[in-house]
Formats: sequence, structure tokens, C-alpha cells
Amino acid sequence: MAVYLKCALKRRWLLAAASLTALVLALVIALHCASLNQGGAEELKCFRSYNELKAYLERNASPYFDSCHTLPVAVVGFAGSKVPVFYVSLSSSVSPLKRSYTNLQVEGVDEADIVKVQGPFIYIASHGTLYAVKAYPPVEASIAYVLEYNGTVKGVYAGGDRLIVIVEEWPRSIYKWPMPPSTTVFIYDLSSDDRPLLAQVKVTGRYVTSRVIDHYLYLVTSYPALAFYPAHSEEPILPAVNGQVVPATEIKYIEGGAGFEFTTLLSIDLVSGEYSREAFLLGPSSYVYVSPSNLYLLCVKMRRAPLTSPLKGITLFTYERTLIYRFSLNGLKISLKARGEVPGRVLDQFSTDEEGGFFRVATTTWGVKGYTSNNLYVLDMDLKVVGSLEGLAPGERIYAARYLGNVAFLVTFRRMDPLFAVDLSDPAKPKVIGYLESLGYSEYLHPYGEHYLIGIGVDTDELGVFKGLKVSLYDVSNLSDVREVSCLKLERFYYTPVLNDHKALTLNLEEGWFALPVEGLLRKGVLLVEVADEELKERGFAEHEDALRAAFIEDYVYTVSPSMVKVFTSDLKLVRTVPLVDGVTP
Repeated sequence: MAVYLKCALKRRWLLAAASLTALVLALVIALHCASLNQGGAEELKCFRSYNELKAYLERNASPYFDSCHTLPVAVVGFAGSKVPVFYVSLSSSVSPLKRSYTNLQVEGVDEADIVKVQGPFIYIASHGTLYAVKAYPPVEASIAYVLEYNGTVKGVYAGGDRLIVIVEEWPRSIYKWPMPPSTTVFIYDLSSDDRPLLAQVKVTGRYVTSRVIDHYLYLVTSYPALAFYPAHSEEPILPAVNGQVVPATEIKYIEGGAGFEFTTLLSIDLVSGEYSREAFLLGPSSYVYVSPSNLYLLCVKMRRAPLTSPLKGITLFTYERTLIYRFSLNGLKISLKARGEVPGRVLDQFSTDEEGGFFRVATTTWGVKGYTSNNLYVLDMDLKVVGSLEGLAPGERIYAARYLGNVAFLVTFRRMDPLFAVDLSDPAKPKVIGYLESLGYSEYLHPYGEHYLIGIGVDTDELGVFKGLKVSLYDVSNLSDVREVSCLKLERFYYTPVLNDHKALTLNLEEGWFALPVEGLLRKGVLLVEVADEELKERGFAEHEDALRAAFIEDYVYTVSPSMVKVFTSDLKLVRTVPLVDGVTP
């Protein structure tokens, strides 16, 4: 009897201890998540266990879950080593050479690109290879070294004595089911001739975007929670960083957020080598806007509303809303601060902007039978709408947007190109103060000086039929009277990558010209356009098949394709050709 009582008391003690441990653990998790529930992110939660995460996916993602039959399997993670601690001055080897820089949306927020110029070098990403070309002096231009990777090089940064290469890899699985992609950041030290690899960080997920602010790299990756699974398992694949799986209790989510993708935000200190990560269960990442202190992640949410039809009874009408998440950036600390949403879909990252403690976003909404209208919303830092301008240009959609301080410029199109100037000085009452209509439309807007906008797009006739490329110069000194003071109609060219990627535009503001790669039926290469006395002029054309970028170092112009680099004088006389792959004829 005594033995029985002793065992019973022991079991009760163990049960009480386990209950207390569970309570403490739940309290720690709650406090961890509660620390993020500031500034409008009150719905942010943490999963209390792995089983709760799995149950949440089964319950809320039932349409996807039913079609997948089972959930993914958990993996240990990816092989990797701890990031070593290192120190270097990021400005220690700044070159005095006059050179081109990547065209950025926000000053002080660097963006990765497939071509970067640093000192006398041009770094070129092509598929799974990075080419380092010693480009200056031009008569000695040649390949200095080549770096090969298992995957696709998505972007490069080069600054001071750092070279940063971002690679996305879709692994070939030995199993019958696919495995999720991964994104790896390679950091090299350029201060040494042997360019040692200082750090390597591997994260589960496809590459979404990245930025460098001061000496911090911010990386966003994402992958569907239900897309990678074996038929015999019911366990989700959790994200991992350098082989360390993120526990389910550290994955944050918002109840009703309509998102079933694991999104990882990574911050790497490029001086110390330290990194931190945050993992969330959000919607698919469509576009990202980054200011010096905030990262905004936008994803589209589809909703269905019933429509009554006399012929077909009840049908479903699908409409879109854009979810917006604001993350504060403070060195290694990344915090989800707010969540909001607005009607419609954004066009690209230039549809968004932050100014004076407000976030502005332009959207296009689709209605019944394809009816469209356009809107501009102003949100506070809690992502609550404080002002709106809705129903702009019915029947058209947004083709370009650009914010300059408290003014937004929007381009819509159906047969003519309306360029709207919207006054945002009163966040609660956005209003149109200027309007210009012309044939064709711009798909990219770029400020030039204090009073001008450059528009790059296409030319059309009165019926909206495509005729060729068009470059416009707008005088916006008087917002109530916006004027197109000059334009180049480039009917011999039908495409430029600038229409889809602003980083394909190269500007030389000191000498008053810009360059854009172009393609035509008979000629392909890079077109240089000069701006002088409110007039656009063709400065010259550099022949180069499949050119994707242009650059300049001192007085020489460089054109870059995946297979070669060409060097020209300032008046576009060919100096030298550097083949990047074997078998290419200079």
C-alpha cells in the first residue's frame, strides 16, 4: 500500500511538473509574439506547437489540402556552417573612377542586379555563373576570374571590399516528390587577391527580393507550405537557415491572413557576419517596397462574391484585394509591425511609396465583365487607410506610377495616354491637380532634374495599335499644366527591358544622357539618348545582340549581354570585345 501511494504521488508530481512546464512554455511563446503586437499587428500569433501548425494548414487551406491529399514532410534542413565573424570597412576601397550605378527606386537602398560596376570591374551574372571582368583600362579589358554555382545567380552586390552573390537553387530530388528551392547568399572579401569566401547563408525558399541598407543585407524568401510533400507523409516542411530548422513555435501568422506560404526574412550584418531571421506564414509575395527603415510586403488576396443571374442562377464573381505587411528594419532586428489591405492589385514596386510617415499605394480593380477603375490610397504606419482617390480613369488600367515627394504621377491607358498628377500634400484628401493626354503610353517614369519626367513606353495610333517604342520628356514644373515637351518615336524598335525592369536603364546625369537596351527586327543593341534644352536627341546606337545592360567607366561605354561585353568610346566607336563564353565571335 505504501509503495502504491508513493508511486501515485510521484505520478502526480510529474504531471504537475509537466503542466507547469507547458504553462511556462506557452507563456514564453505568448510573450514572444506579444512583443510584436504593436503598431497595428494585433492579430499576429505564434503557433504553440508543430501539431497546431499542421492543424491550421489542414483547417484553413482545405481547397489546397484536398487537392494535395497530404501535407509535406519535415526535413532536417540544408547543410551549412556557422557564419564566421569578420570585420572590414565597407568604404575602404571606394574607387575614384567615374562610373555608373544601378538605377534605384529609393536613395540609399541598394538593389541587387545582374550587372554591377565597382571600381575598374564589371560583375556579370549569367545563369549559374558570375563573371568578373577587368573593364578599365579598356584596351586591357578581359575576364579576371569566374565563379560557378549550382543554381541561378539572381543578383549581385558590389561595394567597398565586399562582393555579394545571391543564388537560387531548385534541387533535383532523389525522391519521387519535389523538394523546396533554396536561396544562398555568398559573401566574398575583395580586399584580398584570392577573394576568400567569408560567409555563406542558405535559406529555404525561392528568392523574392533583397536590399542593402548601410552594411546590412535584407533577404526575402518564400515557398508554398503545401506544395512539397511525399505521398506517405503528413508533415509540413519547415524553413531552415544554414541547416537549422525554424521551430513551429517561432513561425508567426495572422488568423484569417489568407496566406499559406512560408516567408523568411533574413538580415545579415556585412561587417560582423552575424545574421538573424524571422519566419512567417503569409500569402504569396507579389511585390516588395523598401524604405531606409521599413519593408513592405504585398500579396494579392482573391475573394469571391455571389452574383445573381437570371439565366444561370447564382454565379461567383472573383475580385482582388492587396494585403500589405509592414516590417520595421533596424539592423539585425526585423519586426512585423502592421497589416492592412486595399482593393485591387498593384502593378509593380513603383505603385508604392513611403513619405512623411504615410504609405501610398496605387491599384487597379477589375469588376464585372472586365470593367476596370484605378485608385490611390494613403495609409498611416498602422496601415489604416486615411485617404483615398477612387474611380480614376474608368475602363483603363495603370501602366506606370512614380512618386516625387507629395506628388504621384500615374499613367493609365486604353487608346490614349492620360498622365495624372495627384496632390498628396493632404494625406486625407488626395486630388488630381494635373492631366495630360497623348498617343501611346509610358510604362516607366523617371525623374530628371527638378522639373522633368522621362517616360519610356510605346507609341500607338488613335485606335491604340502598337507602332514602336516611345521616349517622352515631360515638364512637371507646373503640376496643373503638365506638358510633353519632347518625344522620340522609335518605330524601328519594339522592345526594351526597361519596360519590365527599371535597373536596365543607365543614367549619366553629369553628361546629360541615358542608355537603354533595345530590340528591333533589323537592329539590336543599346540606344543612347541625350537630354538638352528640353529636347530629346538620339546620341548614338551601339550594336550588340541580346544586350541587357549598359554601363560607363570614365569616358567609355560598356554594353553587356550574357555572352560578351563590348567597350565603346563616348562617340560609340568599338574599342574592344570580351567574350564571356567559348565559341562567341567578337
